[in-house]
Amino acid sequence: MIVARCTDPLLRHALRAAAHVEEDVVTESALVAEALQWRFARLLVRANGFEAADRPTGVPVLDLDDALLRC
Repeated sequence: MIVARCTDPLLRHALRAAAHVEEDVVTESALVAEALQWRFARLLVRANGFEAADRPTGVPVLDLDDALLRC
């Protein structure tokens, strides 16, 4: 499961396209918190102001800032 804390619809679409066919991509904040709490996440993607949000232990984190997204 890929968990994304972002507001950009294009980034959300790109994550869904990049995920494995059988893999879920969670973007709703309540489901994101639950997935992180129960350690279901394989990857946490943070962007659009969420870079400073909590960093869970044991879950790889990909922080995307505006400069990186413009490349």
